[in-house]
Amino acid sequence: MDKLQLKDRIIARITEIDDEKLLNALDRLLETSNENVATVIGAVNNKLQHGYKKENEDFNNYIKEWVKNM
Repeated sequence: MDKLQLKDRIIARITEIDDEKLLNALDRLLETSNENVATVIGAVNNKLQHGYKKENEDFNNYIKEWVKNM
């Protein structure tokens, strides 16, 4: 996906947001430098990835316990 397509996709997503608090948070984020925006987005991405992995590990342990008890 090229830069223009990414920008259009982001703009389309933002126009769908109705929550004023979320819009204000996005506005404050975009008012900061690109470096700060990248830092925040990177931290959120890491948290999402870590949470996803943790969820998978918990799910795998559940399956192992379930199989042992069968």
